[in-house]
Amino acid sequence: MRAALLHAVGDDKLDIRDDVALAPVGPTEVRVRVRATGVCHSDLSAMSGVLPHPVPLVPGHEGAGEVLEVGDHVTSVQPGDPVLISWRPA
Repeated sequence: MRAALLHAVGDDKLDIRDDVALAPVGPTEVRVRVRATGVCHSDLSAMSGVLPHPVPLVPGHEGAGEVLEVGDHVTSVQPGDPVLISWRPA
């Protein structure tokens, strides 16, 4: 998978990598092929350290794409569905 990684809080550049491995999809998770995303204020705050977040970090938690895979307990979407992604704090 290709991703832009932040390796350390405060870095001003992201490392574009083509070798990022994904964890298996859990029973309540959905894997999405992201077609478009942006870096929002929350991402910038995590990158600067204002919002504590562990690194490495892949910014871009809001976007649009297509469902690739769903966990066993997911019933609201299926592979091939178009979706919007939005951050929802716990």
